[in-house]
Formats: sequence, C-alpha cells, structure tokens
Amino acid sequence: MHWLSALILILMFAAISATLIVTPYLTRRTVSFGVSVSEEVYFSEPLRRMRRTYAWITGVLHSLLILGMAVFLFAASEQTLSYVLPAYSIILIVSIMLIQGYFYTQMKRYKASQPEITHTPERLIIDTSFRQQKLVHSDKWFLIHLAVTAASFLLALMYYDQAPNTIAMKYSLNGEVLRTVDKSYTSIFFPNVMQVFMLILFFTVNKVIHKSKQQLNPGKAEASVRQNVIFRRKWSMFSIVTGLVLMLLFSLIQLSMFHQISPEVLMPTVLIIPAFILISALILSFQTGQGGSRIGRTADSRSVETVRDDAYWKLGNMYFNAKDPSLFVEKRMGIGWTLNMARPLAWLIFLAPFVIIILVISFLAP
Repeated sequence: MHWLSALILILMFAAISATLIVTPYLTRRTVSFGVSVSEEVYFSEPLRRMRRTYAWITGVLHSLLILGMAVFLFAASEQTLSYVLPAYSIILIVSIMLIQGYFYTQMKRYKASQPEITHTPERLIIDTSFRQQKLVHSDKWFLIHLAVTAASFLLALMYYDQAPNTIAMKYSLNGEVLRTVDKSYTSIFFPNVMQVFMLILFFTVNKVIHKSKQQLNPGKAEASVRQNVIFRRKWSMFSIVTGLVLMLLFSLIQLSMFHQISPEVLMPTVLIIPAFILISALILSFQTGQGGSRIGRTADSRSVETVRDDAYWKLGNMYFNAKDPSLFVEKRMGIGWTLNMARPLAWLIFLAPFVIIILVISFLAP
C-alpha cells in the first residue's frame, strides 16, 4: 500500500480514537458516563478516578488497534485490505459499546450506593427568549453548496461527450483502478447525486442544531445560555464548512472522470479531506465541550442537578421519552445531538441514512 495513503488512514483512526478517549471530559459536568449527577459529584475523587481509568483502558486498547492496523496497511495485499478495514471498523464499534456500557453500569451502581447523591437539589431552567437569539448561521450559506452542485452538473452535462467510454468507479488505496463501468448518465452524474444528498444532510443538521431542545445549567443560567448559543453557532459553521468541502471533493471526483488525475494526487486528496474534517471536529470538541460546557468555564461547582431523567436514557446513549415532544436532544456521551426514539419520525430519520448507504453500495458493487 502507498505509504502516504496508509499514513493518512492511520491519522484518521487516531483522531477517532482520541475523541473516544477524552469523551468523559467533554460531557456536561452534570453528566457522568450517561448518568445525571451534580457538578459537586462530577468533580469528586471517585469520579475523577473513574474517568482516568476509562481513558487508560480506551487509550491502551485503541493504541493496540491502531498499531495492528498500521502493520496490515503497510504489509497486507489489496485483497486482504478489503477485509481488514471493515473488520477494524466492527472491532472499533464493538469495543466502544462494551467499554461505555461497562462504565455506564459502574456509574449507575456508584450512584445507587451513594444516598447523598439522590438527595441533591433538582431544578429545571427554561429561557423563553432562547429561540429569539441567533443560534445558527443563516441557511443562505447553503446557496454556495447549491451553486457548486449546479455548476458541476452543468459542466458534466456540457462535456459529457468528451468523457471516456470507460469510467473508473473504484480505486485501491494504491491508486489502482479496481472497477470500471461503461459511460452512462448514471455513472457520470453519480457525484452530483451524492452532492444533493450531502446538501440535504448538512442543511438538515443546521436545522437540528437550531431546533434541538435547550438544556441549561440550573446553577449558572445566564452563563449557560451564552455557552449554549456559542456552542450551536460554532457547530453550525462547522457543518456548513464541512458540507462545502465535501461538495468540492465530489466535484474533484467528477472532474477525474473527464481529465486524467494522477492516482498519487487523487487518492491522498480523497483521504486527506475526511482526515482534516475528523481532526477539526476533535479540536472543536475540545474547545466547546458538550453544550458549550468548556467555553469560558468557571472553577466553581454547585450542588444542583438537572432534571433526573436517567430512566429515559437507555445505557446512557439512547433517549426514549414519549412524554417529551422534543425530537432532538443533546447526547449524554460525546458531542452533538441524538434522537428521541419515542417519536415515530425519529425512526424514519434514523433509518434513512442506512437505506441510502445500502443503495450506494448496491450501485458501486461489481
């Protein structure tokens, strides 16, 4: 395998692993491994020790996984690599589920064993003027994405006859062509289909950021509002920029169908862009924390706990509350938002990407 492609892939997986290692440090200080606590309890020595243990276990495991991946990337054949990457992804997902599930269980047991935790004052804060603030960047930014998509489509349509009769649809990580198809409107305009999908996806993400349920710190309401607004706006801009970068990537892929682009240039570029996005997301996560908890944070902690809704969080990750009209809520583990799976529309949104992925794989399959 080409050393540069291997290095970029390792960098991508390292960024993912780093995000997972620091996850407990990025959550709100009223949540510990998916379980609600007060800030005072969050900073207690047992929970500090639990976070350090999680980081060590996750760090060692992922270091071994990345080391094993590196050996295969530099030594394995292309045929073997086609199995190694999916296997690595499966191991990664399973390890995340097992480790987070274990620490969630440990946290539940610890909270149940500490009677004083269950008697912490509980408050809910709602800012009725919250939605009147500028929570996200304007949807008009997506007109740039639309312009890129339209320009790519029109240029491809204009120069369709100049495209070669055989189109490369799949490359190895060495840049070798693994699969070709006869020229057709389907093959030539496939990148535009993906651009439309990306446009809809990131436009929806921006809407989700704006519409998601507000969650404020009862102990520091005003500061919490400010943090949450900045948090939403930063991630809104990140989604806009990420969407545009991916749009341009698909334009580059479409351009390679008409003009020969060296595999030594094309493949690293295709890999560098996702790596750049992952590393940028990791940096932004460190800057903001979940809900903006790391933005201008103060050292004080108060014995105030948010509404105790642990019963609605399955394994600390899946939110299921039929009484809550909100469709999108903040995650308890990691950065971002998740669905209220008690809402029927949530299942449609949840399953839609999988259906699209299956259709794309079916199209690309030999």
